Amino acid sequence: MLARESKNQHMMHRRTLNISQMASSEEKAVTSKHRWKSRLLHQQSCRVISSNFTPNLCMFVLVVTISFLFHESSAQFVDKDNQCETVNSMGEREYSACIGSPEKLALLGLSATVYPPNATCGGDPDLNHNLYCTLGVAITCAKCDENDPALAHPPENILDNGDNGANTWWQSSSWYDYPTPLHVNVTIAFEHSYQVSDEIKIEFKYGRPQLMILEKSNDYGETWEVYQYYAADELGCAERDADEEGCDGTVVSGCERQFGMPVTEDTALSLPTDVICTNQYSSSVRVSDVDVTFRISDRIMLLTPGRIDVAQLAREFETNTELQSFLTVTDLRFQLLMPATDGLHISAHDDYLGLGKYFYAISNVETFICCVCYLHGKYCLSSIHGNETICECYHNTQGKNCEECLPMYNNKPWRAGSNLPYGNGTANACEKCDCGDHASSCVYNDTLGYGVCTDCQDNTAGNLCEICIDGYYRNETAAISDVDVCIECDCEPLGTVIGWDNATLPCAQYPDEELGFPVGQCVCKDNTRGRACNECEEGFFGLTVEPNVGTCKDCGCDTLGTVNGSRECEQMTGQCICKDSTATRTCEECADMYYGFPVSIANECTACACNPGGATSLVCNKDSGRCSCRANISGRECSNPATLFYGSHLDANSYDAWEASSSCMNTSDVLERSLFGGQGFQRCQSGGQVLFENVKVATPINQTRTFYPTIRYSYSSNFVWDSARLIVTATGNSDVTVNDTCPYDPGTQVWSSAMMFAPGLAVAARPDDDGPVVLDRDCTYEVALEMLDNGDGVNDIDIDGLVLMPNINETLAFEIADSTEQQIYETCLQDMSALSTRNRVIGSCLDFSFSVSAELNGGALRCECDYPMGSLGNVCSAYGGECNCKPGVGGRRCDQCQPGYYGFSDSGCLTCNCNDQGSEFLACDYITGQCPCKAGVALDAELNSNGQMSDLVCDTCLAGYFGFGTEEGCVECGCSEIGSLDSQCDNGGFCTCKPTITGQRCENCVPGYFGFSADGCESCECDPAGTVGSTCHPTVGTCTCKSNVQGAKCDLCKDGFFNMEVNNTDGCQPCFCFSHASVCSSATGYIASEVKTDFTKGRSDGWTTSDPTALNMNPTNVRLSHPPSLEAGTFLYLMAPNKFLKFQLSSYGQKLSYRMKLDTGNIDRTNVKYLVLIGGQTNMTVYYSQEAFEPSIEVMTFEAMLYESYWTIDGEERNPTAAEFLEILSAVGSLQIKASFGTGTASTFYSIAMDSAKVGEAPSSTGYVTTVENCTCNDNTMGMSCGSCEIGHRRTDGLSDPYDSCIACNCNGRATACDPETGVCLDCQLGTMGDQCQSCAANVQEPICDQCMIGHYGSGTDLFGGACEACNCDSVGTSNNPQCDNLSGQCQCTGNYGGMQCDTCDNNFFDFIAGCRPCDACYAGINSQYDGLEASNTNVTDYVAMLLTQNEVLGASPFVERLTNIQSLLSDLVTRTQTVIQEGQDLSGIITSLNSTMFQLLAVLDGPVQEAATLANASVVAVQMGVAAAEEAIASTSMALINAHYALTGGEIQANQLILSSLSSELQQVENDFTTLTAQMTLVVGNLQSTASIMEITADVMVRTAEGAVQLAQDANAIHDNTTGRTAALFVRSNSIDQSLETLATVVEETQQISRDALTESQRKVNEVNGINTGLPATSPVVTDAMGKVQQALQIEQSANNQLAASQSIIDAVNTASIATDTLEADANSTIDTINALYDRVTQANEKALSSQTLVDETFTAAQEMQTTISNFNAQVTAAKNSATNVLNGAQAIVQSSNTIIAQTAIIRNQLSTAASDAAEGLALAEEAFNTAEDEKMNLEPINERANRLNEASTGSSLNDMATTIDAVMATNNSVVHPAGVICDSYTAGIQALETLVNNAAADSAMATTRTSATARQIQQLMNEIQNFGSIETTALEGFRTRIQAAQEKFTAGEYATAIGILKQGVEEQEIWLTETQAEVATMRDQIDALNSFRVSP
Repeated sequence: MLARESKNQHMMHRRTLNISQMASSEEKAVTSKHRWKSRLLHQQSCRVISSNFTPNLCMFVLVVTISFLFHESSAQFVDKDNQCETVNSMGEREYSACIGSPEKLALLGLSATVYPPNATCGGDPDLNHNLYCTLGVAITCAKCDENDPALAHPPENILDNGDNGANTWWQSSSWYDYPTPLHVNVTIAFEHSYQVSDEIKIEFKYGRPQLMILEKSNDYGETWEVYQYYAADELGCAERDADEEGCDGTVVSGCERQFGMPVTEDTALSLPTDVICTNQYSSSVRVSDVDVTFRISDRIMLLTPGRIDVAQLAREFETNTELQSFLTVTDLRFQLLMPATDGLHISAHDDYLGLGKYFYAISNVETFICCVCYLHGKYCLSSIHGNETICECYHNTQGKNCEECLPMYNNKPWRAGSNLPYGNGTANACEKCDCGDHASSCVYNDTLGYGVCTDCQDNTAGNLCEICIDGYYRNETAAISDVDVCIECDCEPLGTVIGWDNATLPCAQYPDEELGFPVGQCVCKDNTRGRACNECEEGFFGLTVEPNVGTCKDCGCDTLGTVNGSRECEQMTGQCICKDSTATRTCEECADMYYGFPVSIANECTACACNPGGATSLVCNKDSGRCSCRANISGRECSNPATLFYGSHLDANSYDAWEASSSCMNTSDVLERSLFGGQGFQRCQSGGQVLFENVKVATPINQTRTFYPTIRYSYSSNFVWDSARLIVTATGNSDVTVNDTCPYDPGTQVWSSAMMFAPGLAVAARPDDDGPVVLDRDCTYEVALEMLDNGDGVNDIDIDGLVLMPNINETLAFEIADSTEQQIYETCLQDMSALSTRNRVIGSCLDFSFSVSAELNGGALRCECDYPMGSLGNVCSAYGGECNCKPGVGGRRCDQCQPGYYGFSDSGCLTCNCNDQGSEFLACDYITGQCPCKAGVALDAELNSNGQMSDLVCDTCLAGYFGFGTEEGCVECGCSEIGSLDSQCDNGGFCTCKPTITGQRCENCVPGYFGFSADGCESCECDPAGTVGSTCHPTVGTCTCKSNVQGAKCDLCKDGFFNMEVNNTDGCQPCFCFSHASVCSSATGYIASEVKTDFTKGRSDGWTTSDPTALNMNPTNVRLSHPPSLEAGTFLYLMAPNKFLKFQLSSYGQKLSYRMKLDTGNIDRTNVKYLVLIGGQTNMTVYYSQEAFEPSIEVMTFEAMLYESYWTIDGEERNPTAAEFLEILSAVGSLQIKASFGTGTASTFYSIAMDSAKVGEAPSSTGYVTTVENCTCNDNTMGMSCGSCEIGHRRTDGLSDPYDSCIACNCNGRATACDPETGVCLDCQLGTMGDQCQSCAANVQEPICDQCMIGHYGSGTDLFGGACEACNCDSVGTSNNPQCDNLSGQCQCTGNYGGMQCDTCDNNFFDFIAGCRPCDACYAGINSQYDGLEASNTNVTDYVAMLLTQNEVLGASPFVERLTNIQSLLSDLVTRTQTVIQEGQDLSGIITSLNSTMFQLLAVLDGPVQEAATLANASVVAVQMGVAAAEEAIASTSMALINAHYALTGGEIQANQLILSSLSSELQQVENDFTTLTAQMTLVVGNLQSTASIMEITADVMVRTAEGAVQLAQDANAIHDNTTGRTAALFVRSNSIDQSLETLATVVEETQQISRDALTESQRKVNEVNGINTGLPATSPVVTDAMGKVQQALQIEQSANNQLAASQSIIDAVNTASIATDTLEADANSTIDTINALYDRVTQANEKALSSQTLVDETFTAAQEMQTTISNFNAQVTAAKNSATNVLNGAQAIVQSSNTIIAQTAIIRNQLSTAASDAAEGLALAEEAFNTAEDEKMNLEPINERANRLNEASTGSSLNDMATTIDAVMATNNSVVHPAGVICDSYTAGIQALETLVNNAAADSAMATTRTSATARQIQQLMNEIQNFGSIETTALEGFRTRIQAAQEKFTAGEYATAIGILKQGVEEQEIWLTETQAEVATMRDQIDALNSFRVSP
């Protein structure tokens, strides 16, 4: 049977194999179906490495494993975290072989599939088949259910790796179909090629299969290869049926029987790729948790037989492709052919439970694998499509396995990466083709050996896309990779040569260096050029334009008009490159706004420079340059108003608010004159309105113009005026109309805008949001300003006026300006709007203002001065039109009084003389002269406070007013008719009051009274202790109570308060009572006492400090020194002893005082906490803050009141409440008094006391103290302040907190009291015990505890503390009666027994055992004697008890008292001895300190105190001897004390008394010795202190004197240094001035020569004119007059020469001043030398000052000498300054002379103007003469214009207008030389000759102009320096020290002479410069006068 079964089983296995092969196709379908099921790949999970070893190269990790086995060095291993690609420091990419870490199979997210699909347990319809049991002895059974997660075992569990720690497995169905083979295939699909890198281990949950095949696939399951066979050994034939087929009686292994293979161990392999069969993993010895393994390491070891060489293993593995293929898998499959059995399956086929033991169960499959990426990638990832696993490729590769190069990386063939060399391997990365980024792919070309680019883009071609296609060329400016590397040739067809195919020839691909053609050059026609042949050659144009398109035409440029004579023109239009001043296509004439075509290439046409407002056009005559001027404007450029005409400013069209109709206050002032422009202003508030009437515009050129209505104002506020509105309304026709009719009806609102006013003085605002307003010249307007709401601003604003500022954007001057000039013009407009900025720009904006004015007004305006009424003449200023007014007169026309004046007349205006204290402002009424009086000030003809009539000037108060001179004016007295005696008050405003009435106006009762009436007031009668102040309610008389007081008269304390006192700021003090009562009163019977320490007794009394060394106890005080080691801001405090601490409530409201003084040092006030209290439950800290207790050198007593309002909580900086302060006093923890006050301070204290109270009989003089409270206690408390619990009560919380309430004691009714804190019951009734008396005492009967237990006694007595003791009665002696007497304990003896316990025989009985027989009769007599002795003993005992009782009641016996007194005496002696010792030590320390100080002083002074030091040393020796004596006395005393101690403790009282007597005598002697010694030491210390004080004072004087001398020396040195520096600077400045003077002299000489030449030529030309006019009788008078003018010109020249000669004297004066400066400089040098010498002496004196008083005196004397020298030096400086002032006065005289000359020039100019008219009329008869005269007139007009300006400047300006004058001089010089040259040359020949002469004259003019401009710049620089240079001060010289020292090094004797002694002292620099400048200005004015003399009438 067994044999047949075995045979059947064998055949079954064979069939199983066949079934497996047949089912492979079906299984593949199932496997494919599940390949992607639960596939979750994460990169991190893929990189988990084995916990058993460190993985290295994926492809030969087993090599590394083997190296581990042989202990190879880990240094040979490859870094597991290597990077495939990196970028080095050069930015280059470097490649390495991608060496990834092996990945754990279970973490790859794979799933296993099982075939057949129903092979998993738990799904069989037969429920019995879902049961299974285990193999082995202990069989257990369970159920498998695929629908129950807890009972299911699906295939997913094979690779879950025991997730979440669960023990999971897959399990097949049991072998219930036996004998049908149980054949199951388990397949794992990887979806990618992997290489197995570690052993494959299959973990079986219940027994390993007896037959199994491990297979792998390389083609995703298409074909399979066997890895290994597994088979268990089978029984031999002897054990089977002998008839079984093939049984030949031999033993056959399972491998041979089932697979026909021999059994081979893993270690017996021949080749690494051998397939073997093993029985090692198929036995069923273990029935659970067993493994089946496929080993790889043994196979790898076969690569290198013998010793393992890791590098060799790597090389062998690299070349063994068969092994690599062997280990590469895409799938693994386990064919499970027969489960583990126990051999009983043959007989158990009908037993379900028996067959249920046979199944497969796999809990896990473990191995490590590497993704196959050919070392171009490390790991596999899911593709972006999610249906494929691919490598993460590097090295420019792609594909599922990185098996090909990227499209652009085929520059060499693809190769797999290599593990060699071992360690890092070789990447074999794909290489990029060089296509310049113009192709997206390339193909490797074997012939060429590189990649050829495919489909080149961007117009490129070639194998590498390196060339351009036809029609394109290389863009050399672009990178080779640029998309625009090839650009079109773009050849111009019209300029390019046409080829044979009628197409333009292509451009060049490469440059032609030989011909100079660039790359891309087209082939050009003749006369064309350019790369694209699109331009004509230079000098040609029009290649692409008509006519003759395709040919280049000649430019034809006029080279005189082109830039640099260029013949080149614009390619399209032929426009030549004209100069800026030429025009037309060929540049053949001057451009508009230029004249005078150039005669050479270098020249330009001259700019017309026509004034854009003064001229009618910017274009002038292109031959003469003459501009066309507007009305009343002259000059070639039309830039000068005619005589009696002017050009207005930008703000000329203005309207004064003073003259406007307004609801505001019309105001004017003199002091604020700069804040308004007219006669006054309107002071407005919200709701006010200002109406400006008769507003109009004069625009003769334009019908309308736009203006910006601008309001000038002043507003002093922190916020803007929020809201205002400006409204413009037409009112009718203008009186200057052109069309006669205004286009608006009267009342038409033409413009309106909102406004705001920002704070500011003399500022302006205009509406910006609505733009400018358009005004018509035919209309008049009114402009209304409505002040709507001031917002948060001040409600007073001063409106000055309305200004119509022109819209300059419409003016020609603005339009033609560049952006910079336009910005300047806009600034002019803005700054001219406001008075605060007007003056600073009015000069710089003159030219622009003139242009705008001339354009707006159609020319210049007439002056119209009010002459002769208010003006001094008819002439006004050319710019602005201001006339010259009489005194007090103002306005442009001089037609009104100025503010501060009135009464306009032909004599001017009168001064107002307003009183500045009584007037609102100093400007009076312009008509009446009435000053604007302040409120309450009398006007003219009003009765004043003096009873007189007032005048116009507001100088007194009105009657009934007072307070003249205040800001508001006078105030009404307002005296009460009821309470005052008079209606007039005094100067202070106080009326005369009736009795009991007071107040300024007599309207109130005096303090302490109420009920105001005509009869007086009643007394308040307030209690002063409870009242605040002394007043009461003025009507009903109720008093104002303090905070804790009540009652109509403030005479009662409020509930919860008591003890009303005057000193208490709250009136009554609060009930403290520890919060246990709200009602209290002053305790009776308390009198004043104090807690006091008197330091004058020589005791510290327990006061301490944090630094004991700082405290010195003296016989009469305590002295504390501030330790130098203390940090800054830290101080010492005296800390109080216990008697000042703890409960001090009785001190509340009383004083804490102390007496002290400051001995030395200065107080450091960084800490103001002079007195500090700490206490209460929270240890609150407060300090006294009512006043600073700062001590002085005098003894002071400081008193601090103990009221809460006088103290401050530290850290919170507030006063404590009364409860907080009382809490502190109830438990004072610390009282601290500040005792040190900073470094170097020492203080002395004499006493400290704190007022308190105690019970006693009060003296009649002081009475009782009332500050002690007596509370009505609650909460079961008692005591004055309820600080204790009542008897029978305790604290609630069991602590000693007095604030805690009290509750009844819990003593069970057995005690009446308990401990108030702990609650422990006191005095429990006898017989009880325990904290609450809750238990009976020992041997006391429970529960009542009122009697002893039987056999005990003592109940109710104190014998045993309430307990009972045993009687211990003898049972024999008491006949068994155990009870004894309760009080005595006597047992009740029977018979002849006796004793307390009846345990002995009674007296005269014996033999207890025998029953106590009687003694002999002879003992009977003793009994009575015994009784007597017993009675005596009792009496003695009672007497001793009585003595003890009396001793306790009456106190110590006389003996005890004596002994106590002796002990007290000894204690006092010890204390005094210790004090003496301490004083000696302190004294020694003081002496040592003084000695050290003395030595320091001696070291510093070294001489003056040697004798004092010697004396001090002697004193020290004496002190030391005294100290030695004291120490001996102390030692003697100490020995005596020791002897006394032994005597007291060891001998008789009599002996002790003798010793004490002797000791007392000795101590008395010691005390006397110490008294004498103290007196001596006091004297010595006094002497030392006196000597030290003298030394200190002397040293202080010496040091102070030395410091003063040093400071004086330093000041002198600073003056010395500064003087030298100033001199050096002046030397440089003087050189510059000399050069300027030389240049000026040269220019003057040249100008004079030119003038003389021009004069000569003018005379010759006049003669020629005379010749021409011969025979013309009508013109002879004209010629004669012209000749007369020539003579006048000669006279003017002579006058100029005379003025020059006069100027020479001034120049000589300057030279004289220069010489004086030289002398002063020499004196300064001498002074410097003297200062240096004195400084050296001071330095030496300073060095010796510390050692000698004599040297100090010498130093002081030297300093005095130096001070005297410096004073002399200052006098020299003053003298030099006076000299310079004289020179300045001379310069001013020159200026006046120059002004006179300029005025004469103006007169001559008028005469010459008339002569010019006459000459024009006369020369009309002769064309040549006429033209000549016309030209002369044209060229002489600039002289007239400049002369006018100089005349105006000289009339209206002073020296302060020097800058304007210099500008005029510069302009005149620029305009004179050139016209003079033209005039002189114009008469020699015709027009052509005249042009040549003009050119020459222009060159001369340019040279002279350059020189003159340089001179002007120097003058301007000098003027700037003059204006900026202030008067010198010696204190300002310190900054020049460094410069002086540098200058000193450069100065030598030779340089002194050469530099003229360094010219000037700093004091004269300003004056010298000013003088020289005036001289230069005068000289230049002379030149102007001389040039003006050349004018000739035509």
